[in-house]
Amino acid sequence: MHEMGIVLQIVQTAAAFAEENRIDNVRTLTVQIGEASGALPRYVESFFTEVVKDYPALKDCRIHTELVPAKLFCFECGTTWIPEDDEKSEKDHEHEVVRCPECGSEKYRFIEGRNVIIKEMEV
Repeated sequence: MHEMGIVLQIVQTAAAFAEENRIDNVRTLTVQIGEASGALPRYVESFFTEVVKDYPALKDCRIHTELVPAKLFCFECGTTWIPEDDEKSEKDHEHEVVRCPECGSEKYRFIEGRNVIIKEMEV
């Protein structure tokens, strides 16, 4: 599970910010988790509770997670869409083939939903 590494990065980033700004008590962190990031919010929340105990400014901190849907952009026709299971996707054995719902192209890029971002810090 790579969620532990993600949680460590979140906590270390928040702790460094708190130290740089002389913040003694961070109450909550709001973290946006991209649907296509591969991180599961429940595991991030679970690991967070354990990891923050080692950081004095964060020891009583709570985490709130927000799931950000994946959004894609088609290079062929310029369509922007949020992929759904019932769209023009097909299973290729173990891999899902994502296609643009307008033109059927497989040439796309993610424009949202792949990152994990600290959105807010309440002190």
